[in-house]
Formats: sequence, C-alpha cells, structure tokens
Amino acid sequence: MEESHTTLSSIPSNAADPEFESALRGFADAVLVSPNAQTTIEAFCAQLQMLFDARVEQQTQALRADVAERDRVVKVQQALFKIAQLTASPISLDAFYAALHGIVAELLIARNFFIALIDDTGEGLFFPYQVDESGDVYQPRRLRRGLSEYLLRSGQPLLLHGDDIRRLHTSGEIELIGTASECWLGVPLRAGERVVGVLVVQSYTPGVTYTESDQALLSFVSVNIAGALERRQAQDALHRSHAELQATLDQLRAAQRDLVEAEKMAALGQLVAGVAHEVNTPLGISITAITALQHRVSEFRTDLCAQRLTRTGLDEFCGFADQAAGLIARNLQRSAELVRTFKQVAVDRSTDDRRRFLLDEFIAELLPSLRLLWKHQATSLEVDCPEGIELDSYPGALGQVLTNFVQNALIHAFADRNNGRMQLRAQRDGERVLIQFKDDGVGMSAEHLTRIFEPFYTTRRGQGCTGLGLNIVFNLVTEKLGGRIRVESAPNVGTTFIVELPLRLKRVSG
Repeated sequence: MEESHTTLSSIPSNAADPEFESALRGFADAVLVSPNAQTTIEAFCAQLQMLFDARVEQQTQALRADVAERDRVVKVQQALFKIAQLTASPISLDAFYAALHGIVAELLIARNFFIALIDDTGEGLFFPYQVDESGDVYQPRRLRRGLSEYLLRSGQPLLLHGDDIRRLHTSGEIELIGTASECWLGVPLRAGERVVGVLVVQSYTPGVTYTESDQALLSFVSVNIAGALERRQAQDALHRSHAELQATLDQLRAAQRDLVEAEKMAALGQLVAGVAHEVNTPLGISITAITALQHRVSEFRTDLCAQRLTRTGLDEFCGFADQAAGLIARNLQRSAELVRTFKQVAVDRSTDDRRRFLLDEFIAELLPSLRLLWKHQATSLEVDCPEGIELDSYPGALGQVLTNFVQNALIHAFADRNNGRMQLRAQRDGERVLIQFKDDGVGMSAEHLTRIFEPFYTTRRGQGCTGLGLNIVFNLVTEKLGGRIRVESAPNVGTTFIVELPLRLKRVSG
C-alpha cells in the first residue's frame, strides 16, 4: 500500500480543473484509509460522473448563451441595415412606420406598438402610427400626465410592470389613459440632444413581459430609428415643399404664357391699328378723288346735253379726269401694296408656320409695319442684308424678335429724346446667319445687362412696361428658332443685340 500511496500522491498539482483535482486527491486519501477499496472506487466514479455531467451541462448552457447572443447581434445588425434602407425607400410615410414596426417585432414582442411625437407647438402629442390589441385609438392631445409624457419628462428609457404603473398612478405621478398595461416599455426618440417623441411596446397579457435586456436592445435600436425618422420626415417635408413650389411655378408659367400671348396680341393689335391708319389715308384720298370726279362727270353730262359744252370746258374736264384717275390709281396701288405687305406679316404672326423665305425680302416686307412704330419721331432704321440668304425657319417668330428690338429701342434707348438711329445688319456665316440690331441710345449698366432677359424685369414698370418683351425675344430665339442671342451695351454708347440662327432648323420646334 505504501507503493500505491507513493503513486497517487504523485498527481500533479496543476491539473486543469481545480474541483476535479480536489476530488481526485480526496479519492486517493480515501483509498489509503478505506478497508474496502473497491467500494471507494465505485463511489468515486459515480461522483466523478456527476461532476462531469455538471461540467457538460455548464458548458452547453454557456455555448447556448453564446449562440443566442450571436443570433441577437446578427438580428440587431440586420435590423439596423433594414432601418438604413428604409430611409431611402420611396414608400409612403405610413408604410415607413409600418415597416419600422415590423423591424422591432423581429427583435422582441411588439403586438402593441405606437410612436408618439411632439407637435410643432411643443405643447401636444400626436400619434402617427399605432397598433393595439385592445382597440384603443390614441388621438392627438395636449401634453398630460400619461406614461408617454412621464417618459418625455425624464428623457430616459422606461420599463414598468403592472405594479409599477399602479403605484405611479396612486402617487399621482401619472394618469391612466386607455387600457391598463401589464408591462410597458418605452424609449425616447431624439433629434440630436432634443427629445422629439417616444417609441413604445406594451403587453396586456399576464406573463408576457419585457426585460432589462429588451430595454437595452430597444434603446440601442431607437437611436437609429430616430435618425431614420428624422431624415424621412425631412425628405417628406422637402417633397411637400417641392410639390408646392412646382404647383406655384406651374401657375407662374401659366400666367407668364398668358402675359406673353397678351404681349404678342398687343403687338399684333398695334400692327393692325397701324395698318388701318396707313390704308385709310390712300383710300380716303381715292374716295375724295372719285367723289370729285363723279361730280365733274355729272356737270360734264349736263353741259353736253344742254349743248353748252365748249372746247375749253372739254379740255378742263379731260385734264381733271386724267389727274383724278392718276391720283386714284396711285393711292389704290399704295393701298394694295400696304395690304399685301401687312397681310404677309399678319399671316406669319398668326399662323407661325415653318417655311422657306429669303431674309432680305422678308425684312423688306416687315419694314412698313416697323416704320409705323416711329412715324412721328425723327428716328431712322438702316438695313444692310445681302440678297440670297435663305432660311428654313419660322418667319413669324423672327418678325416678333425684330419688332421687339425696335420697340425696346424706342421705349428704353430713345426714351428721353425724339430721335435715334438704329441699324439692322445680317450676314451669312457658314450654315448660320448673324443678325445684328444696334441703336445709339442711352445704353445699359452692367447690372441691368445681366438681367435683361429675365421675365418681368423692367426699369420702367410704372410706365406701362411688363418686362416681357426681351424675355419673349430670348425664348423665341433659343427655343423656337434654335439659335443663340447675346447683348453688348454700356451707358451712353448704345446697345447691340447679336442673334445667331441656323439657316435650316434641325428639329421641329413646338
């Protein structure tokens, strides 16, 4: 036995498990003193098996806890990723709240869930999303002493069981609103350092409760939920503002179109008034001449029938008739020429059809109507346009542009004087034509020059000017005629508009 004692006593003292080492040494001591070594060994083996089973169970529980924690971490990571995705999702705000509810429900029991936010006044709560088994519906309210307000006052996560809720109610800390909860878990939603609302899950079923671990989890996730909610609300507010601005812009554009059309019709009306005046003059002379001729014919017939006609009378009658006929012919021809010219201009303005035309002939047809604009002023317009420049474009739009140039010069460049000099020059440059309109008026400052084509911008607003004339020019040149326009000017040196147009449009303009 002494040999055995020596062998058992030689067990190393640095065994991996201290409890196992202690049991083994105890077994060695027991064998040394026991009269029945076999019984002692069996008892030790049973004790060792129990110790082993306990160790296995302990390690299994630790492993299960580790796996559960890993699953929990994965779920939280997935939840955070889904929350981040929701922010950029094009779904409605209601669907956004419902999706948040679904994400929370993957982490803990969330059959009763609501989000409460402080309203813009800071004195009330509203509930943009709520799901509740009890059928309770939370209406917007002024801040009271409910559990949500209790959490808002503290600004900290809050986990309350039924007894806690009843104790707070009895002490007057809170008032009960809606169905009493068996367990209530709420966390604050923060925008920076400011608490803007609460997120709550609750249970009405005994035995279905939340833990401090659930509280920590919901608090952690709520940071991302609050951020996503803030960004989404900002996006929705931006979209609403954009929609409102777009509606306002559409209204302004519609009003601008109406004003532009009114401006065009005003120019056409001015043309018609000028036509009427110009045509009335030769027609009036013709009517006067015809009336006088009819009177002299009647006198001639009377003298002829009474045989009082003399050779001198005949010569006078023939001379008068010839003079009257010439006068009538010249004025009727003048009227016909005016009508033909104005008809072509009016057709171009009203139908605005695309066609081929020679630029020099078009300007020649336009000049009579342009001259009406400064008929009573000592103003001149010099034209230099080579023959043979053919355009396939919209003559009506081009006529409107040139008319507006002249009107702008008369109203602004020569505003304080009764005379002025304008020049209209054109030259071909490859497949394009350069049209230059220049005046020797007062010119413009750099400030006015940068805004000259803006709609409704005018320096003479109180004098009947709408500020649309040059905006119409810009739109016609760049959109209708497919060209470009620029302007050069300085105070007291006049203004020059340079228009560059394609000889043939590459597209069909609307």
